[in-house]
Amino acid sequence: MILLEKATVADDDGIRRLLRNTEMSGDIRVRFLQEPRYFAGSSILGNPVDTLVARNRETGDVVGLASRAERNVYVNGHPAIVGYLSSLRIHGDYRNGSILARGFRSLRTLHRGGHASYYLTTIIEDNVAAMNVLTSGRAGLPTYRDAGTYMTFVFGKADRRFRAFSGIRIRSAAPDDLPAVFDFLGRVGSGRQFFPVYAASDFDNGLLRGMQASDVILAFDGKQVVGTIGLWDQRHYRQRTVTGYSPRLAALRPFWNGFACLTGRPTLPRPGDPLRLIFLAMLCVAGDDPDVFASLLSASLNACRRRSGIDGVVLGMHGKDALSAVASRWPHRMYKSRLYLVYWPDGKAAADAASGPVPYFEAGGL
Repeated sequence: MILLEKATVADDDGIRRLLRNTEMSGDIRVRFLQEPRYFAGSSILGNPVDTLVARNRETGDVVGLASRAERNVYVNGHPAIVGYLSSLRIHGDYRNGSILARGFRSLRTLHRGGHASYYLTTIIEDNVAAMNVLTSGRAGLPTYRDAGTYMTFVFGKADRRFRAFSGIRIRSAAPDDLPAVFDFLGRVGSGRQFFPVYAASDFDNGLLRGMQASDVILAFDGKQVVGTIGLWDQRHYRQRTVTGYSPRLAALRPFWNGFACLTGRPTLPRPGDPLRLIFLAMLCVAGDDPDVFASLLSASLNACRRRSGIDGVVLGMHGKDALSAVASRWPHRMYKSRLYLVYWPDGKAAADAASGPVPYFEAGGL
């Protein structure tokens, strides 16, 4: 007998045990962990965050997990509450039952008590099984509307070719810069659909948990801020471990790693090794200026080179983002997902109205 209910801090150990025993399928199988405390990392999903667990009534074990969060983001240039669905995990011994359908019914109940009309979520493109099930509309599942390709660039950490383009000055932010930075993000970032409405409190225990002002790299044209990008190290509360590869990729891995070492691309770690990554966040460039973005990206990679124990740098961008063509000039490995707008019938009109500007989504918030 499976019991579904809202999680509490008493479920922390059980949730982390479930995460250690499940993995995301695909050419690269990855285990997503949140040690030493699951709920310590939940703030990056939004506020509030509702975590739903499926529990074996007899043993008390947590065998399923899903999260529903709300985020304050820009929609068509104005602040709005949009939801985010994530952390869907079901233990392998329970995947043939009714947990998924019952779980979405419970999520819908939580949805009715919230403020979001619709939700964002991503599914890795090569996780075909999950994509087929979740987008099927069967068993009372909500509508999953495809909102395009979400590209995850993984760069090698060093770019020794760095130079700021003529007229562009690059430096790290100081605490005194933050009011101007958040003003810039609100004015310029609001042109991207779903760009977060950031606040300084997000560095403490919010959307950007663990970041500091000095982690933000600024681009100036004269005295004017014209671009931002942040270095986000999540390893003290969220970890990712490679558990294996598809047969094809396992056979290619030694050849890829040799090629990667020669060209500055990230290597594929051995199964069982952690992915030691820095995520790039708060990407905002006035006028989508390619020279400003190139200067910021190059400076970011060099800043990560000076940090010990880092294997790669991750940047997520929508496939329609004009700056993605600039990012593709750097040696990288690409992973593709699909971005979806998810809604029940009451959210269709709001989701329809959100099909406008190019979407923005933080890779570190997935």
